[in-house]
This record gives sequence, structure tokens and C-alpha cells, in this order.
Amino acid sequence: MKTAAPKLYASGEFRTLGHILSLLYNAGESDTLVALASQRVLPPEDLEFAWNAATDAQSDKALCLLQDIAETIRETDPELSTRLEVAIDLLAGLEPGTPERIDQMLQLNAQILPYFGRYTHERLREAHDGEQIAVVCRTLCPAQPESCEAAARLDFGWFPARPILGSPVATLIPTERYVRSQRAIGELLREHARFSRFYPTQDEYIEILAGNSQCLADHVKATISQ
Repeated sequence: MKTAAPKLYASGEFRTLGHILSLLYNAGESDTLVALASQRVLPPEDLEFAWNAATDAQSDKALCLLQDIAETIRETDPELSTRLEVAIDLLAGLEPGTPERIDQMLQLNAQILPYFGRYTHERLREAHDGEQIAVVCRTLCPAQPESCEAAARLDFGWFPARPILGSPVATLIPTERYVRSQRAIGELLREHARFSRFYPTQDEYIEILAGNSQCLADHVKATISQ
């Protein structure tokens, strides 16, 4: 998988790349993710994988990666970049693997991760789902596409909805064509049905959606009921 990632990045197959990065992270392959991020083969919206890997790895190489991340995000989020650099300065004076370094890294993760999650969420919107969700909503809720689009990309604070749309094989089926298909519509609805499991009740999630788009809420509710 580690050799496939650069090729997928070069060919624009970011969705498949995202799945591979997720598998590597779940398998505990922190060093591999650090190496891939150092090669600059992670899209901005997937930098969170690199962040998690770096904070897990507890090495000087990982610290260098955090510095790379701070530099990468400087133009798009200078405040977050500054926060990260301050934390890195504290880490730089501690030996890797020591209890003090590990404790400081844990504190860094707790303090910065929520901001970093929002950063990657915004990059995801910009890179993939802006026009794609708009296209799906024009088909799904033609009478109220704007409210559908807003609801489909809700940020609930502690858990931002991050539906990822796009062709599973972009080199064969362009994403522009894929998002106009019934499969893309079904995918968006299933993603929101999945998000609903993180709430005390699925009805609570449906109510939140309905406050923004009754049309999308009705479709998601029907999907949950299937």
C-alpha cells in the first residue's frame, strides 16, 4: 500500500488514496504515514492522517513532519500554524520517548487537534465536495437545493459531517459524471445515515437536518429505515 500511495496521488485518485491512508493508520503504520507525508503525497484534506501519525510516532522525524505541516498550512490558516509552531518549540527541547515528551505530545494533541480537524474539514470542502454536493442536491431536492446543500455539509461542532463524494475510479468514471448518478445520491444519504449513529438517537440527528433541510432529512430518514 505504501508504494501505491504516490502513484494514486499522481493520478488524482484521491478517494482511493484516502481509504489506503485510513487503513495504514488503523493498522498502526505511523512511520509509513510520516514517510508518505514527508514525500508530499497527501492531499491537504488528508493531512489529519499525517498529524495523527506524527503525534503517535514520538520521534524526531515526526517532529520534523509537524514542522512541515505548520509550514504547509501557514497561508491558509496562519493562526493554526502559529499555535502549532509554539507547541513544536516546547517539544523540541524534550528527548523522544521520555515521559515528559510523551506527556507534552498528548497535551499538544488535545489542544490542537480540534482546530486541525476543522482545518482539514474546510480543505475537504474546497477540494471535493463543494460543487459535487451541489450537483447531487439539485437532483435530490430540486425545489430547495441550497438548503439541502447547507444541511449536507453541516458542522455540528464536535463532530463535523464530512460526506465524501466522488468517483471510486476517477480515471475511468470522471467525478463530474459520477455525481450526476443515482449511486452518488445513495452514497450521500448513506453517509448521513452513518453520521446519525454518533448521536444519542437517530431521530435527534434527523431533527438537526430538518432544521436546515426538511427534504434531505426525509430522504435520510427513509434510508435509515431501509
